[in-house]
Amino acid sequence: MLLLKLDTEHLKEVPLERVVFTGGGAKMEGFLQLAKYMLQRKVRLGSPRGLDGLPEVNRDPAYAAAVGITLWGMKNLPRENHIKGGGRRSGSQEKEKHGSGVISSLTGWLPGKR
Repeated sequence: MLLLKLDTEHLKEVPLERVVFTGGGAKMEGFLQLAKYMLQRKVRLGSPRGLDGLPEVNRDPAYAAAVGITLWGMKNLPRENHIKGGGRRSGSQEKEKHGSGVISSLTGWLPGKR
C-alpha cells in the first residue's frame, strides 16, 4: 500500500530517499528491515523530539506523531486554543506534581500521570 501511495502523481517528483516510521507498530521485530527491502530506501524509526522535559517513558516511537502534532499546534494555532492548567488537575496540583509551563500542561494528559 505504501508503494502504491508513493507512486501517486503528486509524489513522483518529490525526492523520497529516506522514510521515517513512527508508532508502536513500527517497533515490531523485522519491520524496518522489511520496509527497507520493500521500499528500496533508507528507513529509520522516529521518536519524539523537540519537547524539552518530556519524561523518558514518553520518548517512545509510539508517541512521536502525538508530540509532532502538539508542536505543530503550539506553533501554528492561536494562543487561545492552547491547553491551560494540565487537564483534569487544578493548576496548583499540576505545578506541585510537574512544575509549570508547557511540559506540565502536556504531562497531565499522558497515560499513567493521573
